[in-house]
Amino acid sequence: MLFTSVKFAVFFIVLFLLYWLVFNKKTKTQNVLLLAASYLFYGFWDFRFLSLLAGISLLNYFLGLAIGSSSRRMTRKTWLILGLACNIGTLVTFKYFDFFLPGLQSLFSVFSIRLNLHSLGFIVPLGISFYTFLSISYLVDIYRKKLEPEKNVFYVLLSLSFFPIVLAGPINRPVLLLPQIKSPRVFDPVLASDGLRQFLWGLAVKMIIADNCAVYADKTFADPSATGSTLFYGALFFSIQIYADFSSYSDMAIGISKLLGFRLIRNFNFPYFATDIADFWRRWHISLTTWFRDYLFLPLAYFLSGKIKTQKVLLIRSDLIIYILSILFTWSITGFWHGAAWTFIIWGLIHAFFLIIHQVFRKIKKRALTRYHLQKDLLVVAVERFFTLGMIVLAWVFFRSKTLPKAIDYLDRTFTVSLFSPPLGFPTKMIIPIFIFFTIEWFQRDKQHGLDFSDAPKTRFIRWAIYLFIVLIIFFYQVKQQEFIYP
Repeated sequence: MLFTSVKFAVFFIVLFLLYWLVFNKKTKTQNVLLLAASYLFYGFWDFRFLSLLAGISLLNYFLGLAIGSSSRRMTRKTWLILGLACNIGTLVTFKYFDFFLPGLQSLFSVFSIRLNLHSLGFIVPLGISFYTFLSISYLVDIYRKKLEPEKNVFYVLLSLSFFPIVLAGPINRPVLLLPQIKSPRVFDPVLASDGLRQFLWGLAVKMIIADNCAVYADKTFADPSATGSTLFYGALFFSIQIYADFSSYSDMAIGISKLLGFRLIRNFNFPYFATDIADFWRRWHISLTTWFRDYLFLPLAYFLSGKIKTQKVLLIRSDLIIYILSILFTWSITGFWHGAAWTFIIWGLIHAFFLIIHQVFRKIKKRALTRYHLQKDLLVVAVERFFTLGMIVLAWVFFRSKTLPKAIDYLDRTFTVSLFSPPLGFPTKMIIPIFIFFTIEWFQRDKQHGLDFSDAPKTRFIRWAIYLFIVLIIFFYQVKQQEFIYP
């Protein structure tokens, strides 16, 4: 049930009316209603996997209680390790078993052992990567005593399956969501109207920008005879597509949550205006990058700092060695999290390489810009943004390609003499919408979303004219409905 479907519109209108008109001021009943709605929403995709979602959630509920009630640190750690093994084991079984199988068989064949294992051929449960990460953060935060284990089972189940975020985020951790679930909620017309605007913005970006860019990008990546210029624009259009697609999903999820009285964390902060690769990852998929930072990168860096006692290793500063090792491991896992393919791992390692280069030369660059008074020079900033975007587009080719040889072949065919020829089948009708999209983002870059009018003059006529114009453009530009990329 896509956010852009009529089915979802009917589902949400019924839920909204029951939630605010029938069960208003009854927080516990509202939560039960939200839990039922979340399971119904998930079940629309495949009801068979509801048992997996419910089972994982219940398991983490009891593990959370066990960790919280244990006074001995070793016992708490044992329960945590068990919880991590169950969550990661489930994710690996459903999403990665078939990827690891050939390597596992090859490894055992070295010792003349034949494994009679066959591909499981599982359908990957929708959203399993997201609700697994929610579950892990719940257990780890209890272990770290940042969160008390919740005794109300319905609250825990809801925090791990809240329908706006269960399929594709934002990864709004239970430590942030549970207090809102437990607190009474009163209908706030200001919050609700902002939620409607954010949902409308997400809907427009998905149907006008993402879906139309997908048509050209899909055609280009599937064409083995495309010219270099066509391939270049294909990569560029995919870069726009994936950003528009995922940010629109996040905007719609956050907007829906606001209509229900919840505030979720921001997931995108106009990332294509970043001035360097580190800045990009502070703006892109914020809930995921901060998750990896808090639960993987920082713990690993802290562990390594305790093991490396010297100031330098092979004439390299130990803190840089720790950063390099931690970033390489974190980003290989980040890439693998996106999908069971080498293309995703290489995509992650490419970003790790860019981040390492940025870290090595960060101070040198800063001193040079300060020395020549170029820190805020518009031309320098523009070049930085252009160069950063180029690196990102290059990496997206690996993310989009089905195999590594296809990704390399794509780049090889791009950088030829035909790169300077006119592109074939270029969607000229998309030039104006894309220009308008990024222009709005530029002027709204200090706001929460493209239609954030919190500081704008209270001119109702102009606002409604904008809303009507957006709806008309959606109907004019709509193409065959495209699935969201991330779920």
